[in-house]
Amino acid sequence: MTRFNARLRALIVASLAGALLVGAAGPAHGHATTQTYGSTPKADGYGAFWIRIGHGCEDANGDPVAVNRVVVILSAAWQSARPQQIAGWRSKRTELRRGSGYRVEWTATGGDLRDDEFQDFGISVKYPAVAGTYRVPVVQHCGAYRTAWVEDGHDAAHPAATITVAAGSGSSH
Repeated sequence: MTRFNARLRALIVASLAGALLVGAAGPAHGHATTQTYGSTPKADGYGAFWIRIGHGCEDANGDPVAVNRVVVILSAAWQSARPQQIAGWRSKRTELRRGSGYRVEWTATGGDLRDDEFQDFGISVKYPAVAGTYRVPVVQHCGAYRTAWVEDGHDAAHPAATITVAAGSGSSH
């Protein structure tokens, strides 16, 4: 490929990517994201945040597949975690071995989350004792397919969700 053709191809790809971003609606952008709805998580405080699943998975042909299970892993820094009960979903919390964190999951019982829908999955927590930005790995299952939002960096193909915990006294529960 000549240098000109490589530049042309890069320009076309960048233009298409830009057009897709302009056409994208809402904050999901194809990622599992965290939502706090205006509250500020405080170190060593109690509160809640939500994992937003903005779409389904893709099958081997690139066709959308509905979500039937969502799994969130919280590291040992999180002092407690309880899943929100959502109609049509069964929730479960498992404390990981040797105090290494929590696994919080929801499994669809009343119909899967279609690709053209979104859902927020809430977790009531005691935030980590130290202020900072924490990774929140999420795996969405879609029957035989899954998307693991676990990679580092916002520019990664499947970035892990993050939540920023501010310094300060936490709120009571």
